[in-house]
Amino acid sequence: MTVTQSADYIQRTIHRNGGMCVFDTLGMDIGAESVKVALVSGGKLRRAGEIPYPEDYFSEGWVTDPARMGRVLREALRERRIRAGNVAMQLPGEVSYVHTASMPIMNEKQLRLNLRFAFTDYISDNLDHYAFDYAMLQTPKELRAALAAPPPEEGAEKTMDFLAVAAPLALLAQIRRTLEGAKLRLVKAAPPECSCLSLIRAALGAEADKEYCILDLGARAIRLYIFRGERHIVTRALEIGMRELELPVARHYQIPRDKARTYYRENHGNCQYLDACREVYNALSLELTRTINFYRFSHQDSTVQDVWIIGGGAGAEPVAEVVGKALDMQVHPASELIAGGVEFPDCYRYAQAVGAALC
Repeated sequence: MTVTQSADYIQRTIHRNGGMCVFDTLGMDIGAESVKVALVSGGKLRRAGEIPYPEDYFSEGWVTDPARMGRVLREALRERRIRAGNVAMQLPGEVSYVHTASMPIMNEKQLRLNLRFAFTDYISDNLDHYAFDYAMLQTPKELRAALAAPPPEEGAEKTMDFLAVAAPLALLAQIRRTLEGAKLRLVKAAPPECSCLSLIRAALGAEADKEYCILDLGARAIRLYIFRGERHIVTRALEIGMRELELPVARHYQIPRDKARTYYRENHGNCQYLDACREVYNALSLELTRTINFYRFSHQDSTVQDVWIIGGGAGAEPVAEVVGKALDMQVHPASELIAGGVEFPDCYRYAQAVGAALC
């Protein structure tokens, strides 16, 4: 599911491979420190790369200068020999909206007209400033059966369920300008929930009555996503990010924070196990415990048992240990969610970009 529906942007490059048509899409996840790109073909990760940039390139959920970022992307992709024309962009979780909605059964045209009203309780801004999209959670056959059946109780409306998405039009325009500067075409723009759901659907099948949990260990924020089948149940953003670990490493080695970031990522001198880092892990453990306890209290029928960890923080072994203990779940690597991911040791960095490409 995407929030870009204009035919001007829905163009695909087709390659012949053994008599089959294979669609190449470059998934892209622009974060606070770097751009993660993942070339997906035939549902499998083929190439991936990370493009770092200075901190002043990103602010308040998006890049500060689309034209400048476009030039950076164009040059970086050329150097990495990643060729693609079509891009599926991962939208920032802070400014996109996703929730499971229910409305009286109606046709597609009626739903398009009424879709904005699914967000009246979620968006306080003028809804004219947003683009909307949806994905049905019932098949046409199930909807026809619901229409033919008597209502559950007298006078009750027959309803349909769908996953509703909204994103600011201004953000989509900035994304297009950024990609145009890199000579790329925007074909899809997906919120992180939809990217995660695409990974689950492709790798695990999204069984209707099974719960799935994905933990995204990002630099500025950590987000927990829970789904039941293809239904998005909840997203929880924790008030902590992996950048919290830069400061104790910087202090220990008396180095700048940007260098400390590299030290931590590479586990220089076993710095991931510093006592000061363990204090951050303890804070993360507390936040995760509170989050999952609240979820289980709010959903008494929950049987969620497994969590897949993605994002930059997933590469640190002590973090995986903390996650498993705090959530009381079996921890799984991101490679289980990504076809071809085992060929990329750091595929956890590109999970959201892959998910966007699969939407």
